Amino acid sequence: MGVEVATGLELRRAKRARVYYAAQLAAFGRNHDIKALDMSPLGVMVQVDVVLKEGDEVRFIRGGAHTPARVIWTHRDKAGLEFIAPEPGACGAP
Repeated sequence: MGVEVATGLELRRAKRARVYYAAQLAAFGRNHDIKALDMSPLGVMVQVDVVLKEGDEVRFIRGGAHTPARVIWTHRDKAGLEFIAPEPGACGAP
């Protein structure tokens, strides 16, 4: 009798799409240029030049959409943002 361990992919709540486009992140009183690397209806992985920490509340900006988000993980120059009250199709998510 063994124990099954879920991998990171199995824990994901939504399908993700690989993307690569410029966007902005509103944090700490100003807008920062970022790159979106993958996206789902629930969040986005970004490449950033600003130091973020888990729990920071920010706004992901793409085109005219300003989507509130929370930083859920960081690693070097990348961060995972979870959209707060995500809407289908928000920010161009699949």
